[in-house]
Amino acid sequence: MTRKTKMQDADYEVGYGKPPKARQFKKGLSGNPRGRPPKSKNMNTLLDEELDRLITLRDGNGVRQISTREAIVKQMIQGALKGDLRQLQFLFRHLKRRNDPEPFRVAAEDEAELKAKLARMMKGGADEDQSV
Repeated sequence: MTRKTKMQDADYEVGYGKPPKARQFKKGLSGNPRGRPPKSKNMNTLLDEELDRLITLRDGNGVRQISTREAIVKQMIQGALKGDLRQLQFLFRHLKRRNDPEPFRVAAEDEAELKAKLARMMKGGADEDQSV
């Protein structure tokens, strides 16, 4: 049996998914007025924010602002120039990785499909699926 409240009409049934009329959300008002709380930041986000933060740097030309990331790179290069072998090795490893792109490799199933399409094209027949 379903219960009916005093404030309801006799034709409205209260139950699961059917709250009493007095308790339903009012039109134009949100059911969550304060909204969802902001997402907590993970380690990568915090690290990126700190590395992108501007700091004041004094050099031979005066004072200027650069990102923390740029300051760290400048400091590493200065250390390598002064003879710090660990920083020099790190810079060389980084430069080697940056200049040696990963070679493109085709997966076996993709290679078979490409060979089949190439064979059809060599026969002179048009490719069935012209969609791109």
